[in-house]
Amino acid sequence: MKKKNAPVPVAFHGIAIRAVDPDAVARRAAAMLGWPVLRRSRAEIILGDGPELFLRIVRARRGENEGLAELHLAVEELAKSRRKTVPDPLGGDSRTGELMRGVALTLREFKRAPAGAWKKKRRG
Repeated sequence: MKKKNAPVPVAFHGIAIRAVDPDAVARRAAAMLGWPVLRRSRAEIILGDGPELFLRIVRARRGENEGLAELHLAVEELAKSRRKTVPDPLGGDSRTGELMRGVALTLREFKRAPAGAWKKKRRG
């Protein structure tokens, strides 16, 4: 039975994984997917075409296992809830909760243009 205020899913649009060697994983993923680097820092590398479809590779901390860290699901509308939504740099309002130990699920309603770091890069 569907929950009364359950969001209507549009599509999964992002995934985050933990890796001991994010640079190596990013090189392999970029070669396989043909995606450019959107953003790079010491803690993470983000590949993709923009907020609509991305792969975030985060550096695993000491003692953390490699693997799935986050799923990002675009939804038609986030209903009012006790849990507040927050504006995010991807251009949406979102809320995140723990799906299972070590794996978060972010629900995002896209509402505005993304921040500069998330805008698609022109190729060529």
